[in-house]
Amino acid sequence: MQDETTPVEKADMDLVEHVVLHLLLDEEHPGPWAEREIALMVGSGGVATEAIAGLQAAGLVHRCHDFVFATRAATRFRDLARVS
Repeated sequence: MQDETTPVEKADMDLVEHVVLHLLLDEEHPGPWAEREIALMVGSGGVATEAIAGLQAAGLVHRCHDFVFATRAATRFRDLARVS
């Protein structure tokens, strides 16, 4: 099936999701971020939309119209990861 992603494509999307989440959790440039700003950072609107959708499905980002921001759960994980 053409709709299935290969392991390489999955790894690439995981990397893009990581970049997007890191961007949203940056304390020096707190969100919300416009989806088009995120698209500029990752180099593709379609890839940004897919990454945001994946993060939203995982409960790591909220979307309000064209804006995206990290959930409290994502922010809390970031804080806990600093401790270890």
